[in-house]
Amino acid sequence: MDLTVDKLEQMFQNVEVTLDCMFRRMRWEMQQEKDGSFPLDPLLPFEELEFFQKRLAALVGETREIRAQKQQTMAAIVEKVNRDQAG
Repeated sequence: MDLTVDKLEQMFQNVEVTLDCMFRRMRWEMQQEKDGSFPLDPLLPFEELEFFQKRLAALVGETREIRAQKQQTMAAIVEKVNRDQAG
């Protein structure tokens, strides 16, 4: 399970970086349009990207919570095994 959680977190972080790059590009394009350099023709509306970014942040948080719960469970199991072996 640890590998799966690590891989999920890494995937989510990679997508976060990609979305951040898209936001930066869109902001730059919007500034260029404002300056009259070229017209804006975004692939995705800004609001949709914001939604994806918020959802992704929630998924990263959930993944971290899963890891923390797993670590707590493993620690409790180790503690119980140690007590059973000692007693």
